[in-house]
Amino acid sequence: MQRSMRRWRTPGLVVALSISVAGCSSESSGSSTPEAAPTEPSATSTSNPPADSTGSPVARPALPPLSPLESDARVKAVRAFALQYGKAVNAKQVRYQPWLDTMSAQGQSLAAEFVSNDIKLKESYPGPLPLTPVKVHSHKGKLWVDTCVWAHGWGVDPKTRVPAEQKTILPMYFQLSKVDGEWKVDTAGEMKASCSKVRVEGRPW
Repeated sequence: MQRSMRRWRTPGLVVALSISVAGCSSESSGSSTPEAAPTEPSATSTSNPPADSTGSPVARPALPPLSPLESDARVKAVRAFALQYGKAVNAKQVRYQPWLDTMSAQGQSLAAEFVSNDIKLKESYPGPLPLTPVKVHSHKGKLWVDTCVWAHGWGVDPKTRVPAEQKTILPMYFQLSKVDGEWKVDTAGEMKASCSKVRVEGRPW
């Protein structure tokens, strides 16, 4: 995720979010994830399904949820954004339509701010942008999903498979609104919080 995301912070927003993360006067519909250090998953793509002795594809076992909040529609909207973000990076397209479809008109106007740096790095994403939602809440009439994001170092060099940047986990918010009855991402940015005890797991496609 691009470092310039830090420029999107609205005056007073970071202070408000740091208060809400601490559990003050906001409406919460989630809780923190189990405490654990961020882990380093394999960045090797597993797009080809495993096969049995006859060469027939074998279904992979279902993976456990990445957080206790995965069933929340707002979190699902952020997951859709993260999934298509990775595909936009790999397609080298700032205006990658499936990704734009996860955002409101406001979010779409900021698309270049989200993804252009990762595209310039010519990196490849081995899976969706990794993140862990830690809280869903409202503040001043807006809906927020607070997360810890593998913001740098998930993308790899396509030839060497070595991360293009040093791994960095950042606390980030996603602001959402409903468009035609569906949750869409309006904006996102870094906030004041700690991710030191939040597990952020990357999973391949």
